[in-house]
Amino acid sequence: MEELNAKQQTLKTEETVLRATLAQRPPLPSSPPPTVYTLPVKRSSSTRLSENSDDLCTPSTSNGNEGNQTVKFERKSSSPCINSSSQEKNPFDDLPWHLLSQIFCTLELKERVIASQVCRRWYSLLTDGRCPLEDVVVLNIFERHVWKSTVSKNAGSKVQCIELIDNTYLKNIFAHCPAVNSVKVWYSKREFAQTVLEKLKECEVKMRCIDIFPYSADVSIELFHEYLPNLTGITMRPHGTDYFWSGLNLNTFPAFEKLDTLILDSFNLAGDVELPESITTLEWHNRREGSFADLRARLKKLKRLEYLQVGHADFSNDDFIKFVDAVHVSNLPKLQYLMFRFCKFSSSIKKLYLVDDSELPQSQALDRLQFLKLDLCSGSLPAIVQDFLFVTGKNLKIMSLNVISDESRSLFTQIYDNITDELNARNVSLHLGLLQKEKLKSWNVTSSENQQRPEETPYPTPPKNFANILWKFEASFVEDFPLLRSIFMGTTYPFLSELKFIQCSSIQDEILEAIALNCPRLKKLSLLSCNEQSTHVGILPFVKQCRQRLSKSLQIIWKRDTRRYSRPAAFFLSLMNDHADLIKGLRARFYCKQFSDHNR
Repeated sequence: MEELNAKQQTLKTEETVLRATLAQRPPLPSSPPPTVYTLPVKRSSSTRLSENSDDLCTPSTSNGNEGNQTVKFERKSSSPCINSSSQEKNPFDDLPWHLLSQIFCTLELKERVIASQVCRRWYSLLTDGRCPLEDVVVLNIFERHVWKSTVSKNAGSKVQCIELIDNTYLKNIFAHCPAVNSVKVWYSKREFAQTVLEKLKECEVKMRCIDIFPYSADVSIELFHEYLPNLTGITMRPHGTDYFWSGLNLNTFPAFEKLDTLILDSFNLAGDVELPESITTLEWHNRREGSFADLRARLKKLKRLEYLQVGHADFSNDDFIKFVDAVHVSNLPKLQYLMFRFCKFSSSIKKLYLVDDSELPQSQALDRLQFLKLDLCSGSLPAIVQDFLFVTGKNLKIMSLNVISDESRSLFTQIYDNITDELNARNVSLHLGLLQKEKLKSWNVTSSENQQRPEETPYPTPPKNFANILWKFEASFVEDFPLLRSIFMGTTYPFLSELKFIQCSSIQDEILEAIALNCPRLKKLSLLSCNEQSTHVGILPFVKQCRQRLSKSLQIIWKRDTRRYSRPAAFFLSLMNDHADLIKGLRARFYCKQFSDHNR
């Protein structure tokens, strides 16, 4: 009996201790049903995000009593639900909106769409304009058929899409992007283009330009004018092999009253189509033979035109005369910038321009022109330059020439002698661009010892007149070390302000050192993917010569594959630690930009 009483007393003591311990702990949470946030939105039909079921929240639809639909956001979690009573509030509920906006600004569009489904407050912050997705430059909208059958199968495409089951969900997407620079619409059916335009208008998306990319003959340009009559910029380009060479007929073009920029690529102006007279910038590209005549007849009416670019046109024989007559200063009094790309010119234009031996030619027909560019055009380059100098006046300040460097070595003799003398006499500055078409074979371009091929004569040395007029220089894919060596080593360029090299393995440290010494007014140097031949050894002379430079500032853009070569940041740290005396008193700055894996 005494033993039983002892056991009971022990159990009572343990119970007392257990009760006292539990009393000091907070109560265990209950298990309420899942929390449901209801957000009313005006929809014409049910919507659903095309994502998998593993997302934090997925929208479902339900019908309201008043006929308006609502979207319910149901929290999905495998863990026990948290009590949503006022005693235990979610810490995010009291977080100020400006702090939330700082968090949201790090999210991409797809992540923002998912986050906006968490609760009413998050949806409001992400879509009411207080926290816009500001870095969206281009918004591509693909019709499903176009994406599945063409764009997604492009091996070089890196585009990732948010796939929507219902087009009406575009309204939610546009709510995250209230202002973009350009909206591109890829479509084959008129109905899809109309749906996109309806949502753009309803959401009042602000844009600078809209790009029209049809995959069928039904362009439906009148729809764009109906929904977006105040557009200021339009780019139009039919896609597909059917229209690449022949072009797509454009039977009408609405009168956009505020349109100032128009880019037409592979479109044929049919019938009595007229372009808006408000246009100040026009680009025309068409590969069909004789297509430029369609545009030439309409140029005279574009009295406000300031910028004109023409691609793939043939100006042989008297076609050049007709073109000059169309863009004559009496017709286009504001034309200042004129560019030709992949165009063909005759070698006897100036003679054809003479109507009669006894009459003086119609010189200075383009008297207001300030900038002229010939980009990879065919024909005798000295004759083309001479003819354009003949029809321009004293306002011409810059001539830009982009040529293929490996077609003929005599090209540089022509540039240095004939063209340089003509431009120098007119006090016209030169922008020169070089493009190497083919890779060099059986020649080690990485060694400075093999500076020239023994079977070829060396490049000529640039004359003083060329050095005095060269203002900007650009080279792309140039592997010819002797060419760049002949240009930059031993010649001083007193007015050269910008240099750009793109994937040029011929850019070696000794050429960079020569540039640092011989280009005192250089303001911008770009080295983009020139790889192992351009190192910190070639960049250091620019820092050493900084105090002797005539330009007030120098910007160096250096893009390298950091998986194979040292980072540019390492060079800047070396300057700070090992060469502090060189940058003392200078306002040196370093900015690092991270490129994606496919664009290093």
